Formats: sequence, C-alpha cells, structure tokens
Amino acid sequence: MIYFISHGSPMLLIKNNDFTDVLKNQEKRLKLSNYIIILSPHWLTEEPMISESPSPIIYDFYGFPEELYTIKYEAFTDEKVVDKIASKLDLKKTKRGLDHGAWALLYHMLKDASLPIVQISIPAKKDFDFYIDFGKKLSYFKEEASIIFSGGAIHNLMLIKESTDDWAYEFSEFVKNAVLNHDIKSLKNFKHHRYGNLAHPTTEHFIPLFYFMGACQRPTLLYDGFEMGNLSLLSFGCV
Repeated sequence: MIYFISHGSPMLLIKNNDFTDVLKNQEKRLKLSNYIIILSPHWLTEEPMISESPSPIIYDFYGFPEELYTIKYEAFTDEKVVDKIASKLDLKKTKRGLDHGAWALLYHMLKDASLPIVQISIPAKKDFDFYIDFGKKLSYFKEEASIIFSGGAIHNLMLIKESTDDWAYEFSEFVKNAVLNHDIKSLKNFKHHRYGNLAHPTTEHFIPLFYFMGACQRPTLLYDGFEMGNLSLLSFGCV
C-alpha cells in the first residue's frame, strides 16, 4: 500500500477522532508488508539519504503540551533492507531517528512498532519532476513494503484558528480533484492557484505529494477534513 498522509500538527498524538480512526484502521494493511518506507518534510537534505537507525525518535516540535514529549515509539529497522534500498536508489546512509512527521503517523498506524521502518530524506531544492521520478523508483518496493509520504495538503501554521476559512476549502478541493484525476500538471502549477501561496508559504510539506503521484497511478481518497481551522488533513491511499 502507498500513502500520502497530511500529518497536521503534533496534537495528532493525543487526539482520538475520525482522522486517527482512519490511521488506526490501516494497521492490518501495514502488517501485510515486510517493512515500512517513510518520507517526511521534517528531514530535508541536499541529496536524498537513508537512515540506518530510526531511534531514538526526535521530538522536533516546540510549544506543545508536555505530555507529547513523554510519548514513546520504539522504532527499529533491518540493516539488510536498508542496504538493499540504499543500493537500488544510490543513497548515502546516515544515522538519524524518526522525526515527528514520521513517527506521529506511525504511532497511530502501527502502534506496536512491529515492522522495520526505513526513513528516506527529502532533498529540498529539486524540481517537481525529480520527486515524481523518485516516487516511481520507490514503487519498485511496493510488493514488500508499505510506503508512506507524510506531508500536508495545506500547511500554514500562521493561519491556525477555530474555524475553517472558505479559501482553505477551495484549495483543498483543488488538491483533491487534481490527485484523484492524476492531474500532475495542475499540481505542478499549484502556486498559480489564487490561494497557492497562502496554503503553502514554503513548499516542503507539498513535495511529498509529488512522490506519491509518481508512485501511484490510481489514487483513492482516504480522508478529507481539517484540524485547527485551516490545516488540511487530506490524505490518499493507493493499492
């Protein structure tokens, strides 16, 4: 199974709602895999890298309730799997624990951390075609791995509020239609949407969507909703 998940805020860790229910319902699917590959916009590098040590996890968020910093996730990996992926994709290995863009999702999707987890970094300054092509290459592993691209359909933390604005609904609907129609051209031009810059002042949370589009030809809607007003939790799956 291949996923694009909008990971929202770290508050996800202590929420129980429709979105977390959707994530928890993926556990049986994930456990059909031999291991998990995950990419997150919270690990940016010049060139793509692969971690050979997903623990200890990184609490790379600030100003949230203290209980979030006490949550544990005992991630592990498989050295042979890391070597195989690194060799296939020509990736440099390093040691880096999972960031919250990765483990906050897995905390719900695979609570017992029972599968090897491999995180790959995102090179921030490539063009969109690079990410699409890399997603195609990652799909090579889909028969044995669950592949998760963690990002955000809308990610502007300056516009958090109690209610969702009309512009956020409009941009999220644009993204949803483009993904479900596999309209890569429209997604590449998302900054030309009248709310593109408002939805994404920076692009790193939107980049994982291009990996997903490269890896998946027939996306299906997994979840359509918001948190904290304008943070879209739009998420997709692909068999």
